[in-house]
Amino acid sequence: MKKQDEALDLAGAFPETPDLCRRAVLNAVGSYREEKKMKRPLVMAIAIVLILALLGGTALALVNYYSVRDAVANGTPSKEFEQNIIPIEQSKTAQGITVSLGDAVFDGSTLAAALELNHEENAAPQYLISWLKAECDGEPLTISVTGSSGDNDGMSTNFFYPSADVRYPATEKMTILGDIYDQGAYGMGWRELTAPVDWRLEVQIYKPNWEIVLADEIRDWDAYEAQFAQTYEQGKIMAEHGVSLEEYVSGMPNFSDYSNENWFADQLVKSGAFTLADTLTFDFTTPLPETQEYGADQVFAFDDYTLTIRKLTRSFMRVKYQYDVVFAQPQSKEYKYTDLDFGYALYDQNGREMTFKSTTFDFEDDQRTAHFWGEVEYIEDSPLTAIQFRPDARFLMTKEKAQDEGLWFTVELK
Repeated sequence: MKKQDEALDLAGAFPETPDLCRRAVLNAVGSYREEKKMKRPLVMAIAIVLILALLGGTALALVNYYSVRDAVANGTPSKEFEQNIIPIEQSKTAQGITVSLGDAVFDGSTLAAALELNHEENAAPQYLISWLKAECDGEPLTISVTGSSGDNDGMSTNFFYPSADVRYPATEKMTILGDIYDQGAYGMGWRELTAPVDWRLEVQIYKPNWEIVLADEIRDWDAYEAQFAQTYEQGKIMAEHGVSLEEYVSGMPNFSDYSNENWFADQLVKSGAFTLADTLTFDFTTPLPETQEYGADQVFAFDDYTLTIRKLTRSFMRVKYQYDVVFAQPQSKEYKYTDLDFGYALYDQNGREMTFKSTTFDFEDDQRTAHFWGEVEYIEDSPLTAIQFRPDARFLMTKEKAQDEGLWFTVELK
């Protein structure tokens, strides 16, 4: 049905129907009763007119919005994923830029919202900063926010749009990702929710007050960094690849406390380089879906460490896992992600690797006990009956360890 809608290309054939009118049409269709004296062909004609009017303002508009069906589920959502999509279908415009929020999906701890950008012809570059806020039963929640565009997970949610460099156009279709978590004694854990979540997505638009210039590609790192500070002193704005201001803001004097979550935006405004021109706001609510929990407190012993599964949950979108590792000997305080002996990739019962999304770990003071959190994507209609953990080559200096079956273990999902 969707392909047929796209082939007809009827979007815009009818003016958008106001909400009040849509409700009137729905009420008219729902309460209609055929009069005995009315001929059936006339009844059918009225019904067709009502349906076309409704389609002009709602159903056909769906085709025009970027969706999490494509952004997250690659166009093939599972039935449960589809059932949990929240349609939003709102577009807002300021400074010649239109931001459209098509829909969102929430699996109990991770929100994904599909965002699309458009701009008027010859629109000047504006700097966009996206914020995601959430409340549950009136209590603010702690969220880790990232952006995703295609395969580029973890991309910044701050950038020039349109790009100041035509060679490097800014992304126009992206996913805003928000992970709800608790900041515990050791690192980051997931928050247990008991009610629907109220969300607010804000897109702040900052207008540049000075001329925008492009960064020179200099191989010497010190010289490369120095050009940003020099450009600020000259009363100009320097962008990397026409989109990024990370290095430019780092080269400014400190106008804001780095512990302040708004410090980056404060730097833009207090430096005099930018003015907050407008804020586009989208509010919506997501219900709390069901999740399944497995395998708590299972222990797996190896030569160098013992691993205990603390939590393993599956939603319709992701598998999240938490485990503790106790080493036989204290580890170096320089332990880094470049050689995590205890970092694992996850595979389903058919040996297919699940898509890595994120991970973090923290050591206790004894440098023997580590707490590890991770998540992978799994959007399938077929049941998940077992998860095999194998050392993850991405985190190993010695890649051969990933093939050492003696370090593999399996958690049965019962």
